[in-house]
Amino acid sequence: MGLTSLILIFDSIMWIFDGKSNMLFRIIILLSTILYFIINPIICMVWSLYVDYQINHDKTRNKKIAKVFSVLVMINTLFSILSIFNNYYFYYDSNNSYHKGVYYFVVTAICFAMIFYTFVYLLYKQKDIHQRFFLTILKFTLPPIIGAILQLIFHGLSFIWVGMTLSILIIFINIQNEQMCMDYLTGLFNRRQLDFYLAALIKKNKKSFAGIMIDLNNFKYINDHYGHSSGDEALRCTSKLLKTTFGTRAFVSRFGGDEFVVLLDINNRNDLDSILSLFKVNVEKFNDMKSLPYNINFSIGADLYSNAPELSVQEFFNYIDSLMYQDKKIHMQKRIISCKL
Repeated sequence: MGLTSLILIFDSIMWIFDGKSNMLFRIIILLSTILYFIINPIICMVWSLYVDYQINHDKTRNKKIAKVFSVLVMINTLFSILSIFNNYYFYYDSNNSYHKGVYYFVVTAICFAMIFYTFVYLLYKQKDIHQRFFLTILKFTLPPIIGAILQLIFHGLSFIWVGMTLSILIIFINIQNEQMCMDYLTGLFNRRQLDFYLAALIKKNKKSFAGIMIDLNNFKYINDHYGHSSGDEALRCTSKLLKTTFGTRAFVSRFGGDEFVVLLDINNRNDLDSILSLFKVNVEKFNDMKSLPYNINFSIGADLYSNAPELSVQEFFNYIDSLMYQDKKIHMQKRIISCKL
């Protein structure tokens, strides 16, 4: 947001002082133009990295892409500074009137390459992203794309920065929306958003989806013996396990306390059993790492809504909740037997 504000300021200075003969104005306009060209691809790079991270949530991948983009940014910075002497990107005549340089296309190509790469990558990853999230990111990427196209058609007007400003506004709205819809501690959807999602399922008359109710076992014991900060860490670890297992295509929410709900758009029991098995394997791997002073395990209730068409969506959730409590009783019985032994 800060970089976009700066570039709009420099762009305004270039328009205001263009064609005004004065040595002081010339110095101001030269510095503003150099900084304008330097910042151009930096904003596009930050914008692209933001989208990529929202898709993959992978800092390592983000750093690798940043290194590639940084090379382009450094090349652009060099061209911007040398333009004072060699007219690469721009030059000003004796009347302080702006003119494009021979290599103006370089900065344009760099910015457009970052923007269009991001847009194409988003479309490529569409199948791996939850539809609601995909539409949010798509709305974020479209304004700069449209602005870039309009700027090519209407030469001399800065449509791309109008698009970028709208894109930042969409980020702000999205962040505000996340604060309302996301659980602060775990980063998962909250109960409020779950209710909205269920209402949408009812409105669409959805006949087939999988519902999973998950409860963190012995949560009170963790809080009592290791402290509430350890309890919070257990919930955050649970969140990571759920995200790793079910990915962005599932709707994952914190139902309340130590309970979680996962909704999956699948209609096959074998697929449901497979992904539940994967979750259990991931939990075992996590416990083997010994990153916590205790093991975490879960009680699970799960079924396909298509298996219970006579139930309402709310009744279906009561049903998988009862399955989860049956599983919890089994865990408690095993623990009692283990203690006796």
